[in-house]
Amino acid sequence: MMDYLDEDTAYLLGMLFGRGKLLDYGSCRFVVVELEIRRTTPKLPPLHEPGLPQDLQQKLQSLAGMNLALENERAVSRLRERMTELLESNVDVIQLSQQRVALCVGYFRHNLIW
Repeated sequence: MMDYLDEDTAYLLGMLFGRGKLLDYGSCRFVVVELEIRRTTPKLPPLHEPGLPQDLQQKLQSLAGMNLALENERAVSRLRERMTELLESNVDVIQLSQQRVALCVGYFRHNLIW
């Protein structure tokens, strides 16, 4: 089985079975995987560092939140790139809400995947 199913393919199949939908709309077929993401940091305790001005401490906490959002964007981008390679089709990222994105792949003719 390991000759046919590598880690990336197993992860993709897990996403499809766990969070994916297969949609048939006329002659178009879609694979949609919805993901929840965190855009903000969890509630951090206030930073109380003696000797640092209060405004600098607030800016450092804000940077921590921006870093998490940037990491989320990178993770979705890497996932999109890998899905594009595995499915040999374009993968679109659709922002559903601040905490949800959908990765969508459209097939407009019959092929090996569909």
